[in-house]
Amino acid sequence: MIKSSDQTIEMTMKILFLLRKTFDNGCFDARNFELIYMSLDFFAGCSEVADVMFVIDGSDNVTSVDFLHEVTFVASQPSQFTGTQVRFGTILYGSQVTSQISIVPDTEHNQFVNKVTQLKKAGGQPLLFRALTELRKEFANSGRDGSKQIAIVILSDKLRNRYAVLREVGYLRRAGVRILPVGVGDGVQDRDLRDLLTIANPTYRLNSFSEIYRLSKDIYNSVCQSK
Repeated sequence: MIKSSDQTIEMTMKILFLLRKTFDNGCFDARNFELIYMSLDFFAGCSEVADVMFVIDGSDNVTSVDFLHEVTFVASQPSQFTGTQVRFGTILYGSQVTSQISIVPDTEHNQFVNKVTQLKKAGGQPLLFRALTELRKEFANSGRDGSKQIAIVILSDKLRNRYAVLREVGYLRRAGVRILPVGVGDGVQDRDLRDLLTIANPTYRLNSFSEIYRLSKDIYNSVCQSK
């Protein structure tokens, strides 16, 4: 059940505020509200120690409304891990990495939500290899020894600089990082998603960013199921 702490209440209010913004932008879907509401009371307990990074596509391929969906989704995720040893961070990319939220202690989920709500689009082409380079550095510098290291990588178009992407994926694979690739729209090819895998796990294809909320349960299971 949802813990009735002031921290959780404040996080929930911020998420509801973001949902209201999607309504004001004409992209509200009642199913999105239901999916986020369910994520606040998803499962009882998660005993895993995990560091989770969201790699957010803020390129010119992503509209302002779609970016708002991304931000709302990412901000909603800590709510289902309240009281656990799961920590979160983000990397925002376009043609450059323009913003990074380092992995924060599990007791500071509300701080993470505050920072996510302030993210602005990066712009330019989606040059994912630059984000993966920063992802590798973040896990090396801030990841905990023995923790699960998971990255949810969002991509809105085909891979560019594929060799550089594959090089970084290889580094991440050797470091034990698990990537969950999320492709949104027709521009992403199945090959692109497969090339991002570091172990044998599912890839995710969405028709639009408004469908991203359905991934909450899969993320929870990836984090909380035993190794």
